[in-house]
Amino acid sequence: MAAVAATFASVATVLQWLESRPDRGADPVPTVTVANDDARLEVDQCVRNLGDAETPLIKIDECGPGTMRIMARIEQPADHPSDADTAAEAACQEKAPGYTDYHFSTAPPEPGVSVVFCLQSL
Repeated sequence: MAAVAATFASVATVLQWLESRPDRGADPVPTVTVANDDARLEVDQCVRNLGDAETPLIKIDECGPGTMRIMARIEQPADHPSDADTAAEAACQEKAPGYTDYHFSTAPPEPGVSVVFCLQSL
């Protein structure tokens, strides 16, 4: 989460700099707000990662090539085993056979809850 916060802080700094440049001309600099859709993700929706593996930026998208379908949404205590990746893989194997990847939510529904989304590449 610290990496995501740092990324957003960096983007905000760049946008502030662009806005303050005296040479920016008459054309306004477009401001694009991009945020994770984690809080709205549901089973059978399709998503696209606009970020990378280290800093995912998950957006709901139309199903098609390059997207992933959400096969399962698994809530568990945040203090689940210390190896969260192993726990996520085991949960997805049980709840979503055929999954190809998983994503940890950055917007859990409540404190102390961890949410894993089991995904299938399309």
